[in-house]
Amino acid sequence: MGADTAPLLEQLRRDAAAAASERRAQAQREASTRLEEAKARAGARRATKLAERARSDERALEAAKAEAAQRMAKELLAARAAALEKVFARAHAHLEAQAAHPRLGDELSAALAEALTYLPDGAVAVRCPAAAMEIARAALRSAGRRDALVREDASVPLGAIAETADGAIAVDATFARRLVRRRPQLSISLVARLEGGAR
Repeated sequence: MGADTAPLLEQLRRDAAAAASERRAQAQREASTRLEEAKARAGARRATKLAERARSDERALEAAKAEAAQRMAKELLAARAAALEKVFARAHAHLEAQAAHPRLGDELSAALAEALTYLPDGAVAVRCPAAAMEIARAALRSAGRRDALVREDASVPLGAIAETADGAIAVDATFARRLVRRRPQLSISLVARLEGGAR
């Protein structure tokens, strides 16, 4: 039996070796596949993290840009407001120096005439600084208010304050008040000039 079975045993050994070799090769292929899949998953995770980081960086950059733009806008508004304050402060400071201006009479007469339209008929009084008293008297005569009393009042800035005799109603016709009233309109013009000159 030994001689008859030797080829069979040899064949069995070869088959077993071949099967073992095939199993090793299959195991290696599966291991290689799993390794590649693991690498692919790791790569995908890295790509996802990189994309998330890029999006986060982009959001942070946009937020920084928006914050910088807002800060610049605030600084521009603050600088503009400071410049306007300086301009109007100087304008107020120079008002009294305009007492000798050749157009003072026309301007004050027009302002007083308008102020008188807000007062009821009857006795009125006008308070003004000494430099404006004669102008105020002439304006009242022109308006037909000959019964009006003109009083010197050094506390009144250039211009006049017209009021009823009892002081119940007073209309400010000073140039300081006119400047305050016209400030919004003048501010628009000044800003256009300031920003035009900056370019």
